[in-house]
Amino acid sequence: MEDTNEGEITVITDIVASIRLRPAMFIGRLGAKGIAEMIHGLIRCQISPNGKIPNYITLEIIDKDSVTVKIQMCEQPDFIIDVASNIQKAVASPLDWGHFAVSVVCTKDCQLTVNHNTVAHQFNYKNGVLVKKREVPLADNAGEELIMTFTVDSVILKGSPSFDYLEKEASIFALLDRNCRVLVKDTTQEHFQQRFYHYPNGMKACFDSLVAERSIGDTYFPIFIDEEISGRSYQLCLSYGNYWQYPQPSVYLFAEGKPTEEGGSLLSGIIKGLRKACKEYVVAGGYATAKTPHSLLYRGLILVANVAGGSDYTFEGASGGRLAMPDIERVIKAKVYETAKAHMAACDADAKTLINRFDGEIWAKNIIADLEERTKKIKESENEK
Repeated sequence: MEDTNEGEITVITDIVASIRLRPAMFIGRLGAKGIAEMIHGLIRCQISPNGKIPNYITLEIIDKDSVTVKIQMCEQPDFIIDVASNIQKAVASPLDWGHFAVSVVCTKDCQLTVNHNTVAHQFNYKNGVLVKKREVPLADNAGEELIMTFTVDSVILKGSPSFDYLEKEASIFALLDRNCRVLVKDTTQEHFQQRFYHYPNGMKACFDSLVAERSIGDTYFPIFIDEEISGRSYQLCLSYGNYWQYPQPSVYLFAEGKPTEEGGSLLSGIIKGLRKACKEYVVAGGYATAKTPHSLLYRGLILVANVAGGSDYTFEGASGGRLAMPDIERVIKAKVYETAKAHMAACDADAKTLINRFDGEIWAKNIIADLEERTKKIKESENEK
């Protein structure tokens, strides 16, 4: 810095110009994957995590660099109109509408229409700057709708929209927002591409698919949580499979729409809650020599969980994928502990099956007995043929 002259330093005071100069600081990454995540954030900021309105969302790649986002029954049209009128204000408050604003700023051109109260509020942007705004009357029966067509600036974003990446983000969004139906289209290819996603049961749909994929059949010690706690919505599906056959856990975690493969606060809280319930059961049952190490609670675990809503989320780690929020860990630990303790009291067989894994000798006997039973059934089936 000693060789840098004062005249060579440029101070950028305009927030739009600042974002366009360094978009990765606001989006997280560039390229096709970053663009897909940006669009995911765009629709997520307009849908409340606990929304009761069935939103119909269409994401369509209409040109090499152009995408149309359509949201029928949009939830906050007045707020969107206010934000669209002042993008710089929205960027200055990234916790609320940063994704929406960045999606507009990082375009060559953007046309936004919000149909609300029989009026079409239309906005046109060039390089992230509002150049035209007007209001057009609509028919009385027109529904609430948002239509946004934009051409991303592939130079500053270093990529173009990709159907594969966009489809992945759409599937995650639909999974975590059960009231939403999401259609992804790509009309630019020689062979038309289209995928539709809707999961009425939310996390349970992902959990059931994991069980079916592994052909586990009956699982044990099920815990299902789906409620709002301390201003955030929690969804959790947990159970155990045949741990001798599948020792590795199947764990899928999300926080505010973002996959958290590395676990962090959410996973730590779940395991700590389970462990606390198990320790109390061990003491109450007089298993004086039994220990409850974390590692054995992961063996054969099938877990899908999500937390959304509330304040901004903090992530850490080399990949930025580890949720780092102690308050979420405390809340989910308390809830899982209460639920697991109640299940142990109501279902002694499940409780003993889970606790037995902490005793190496009993665990080994159970594995052998289960294997012998499976072998017997296979032989009986072969003999019937």
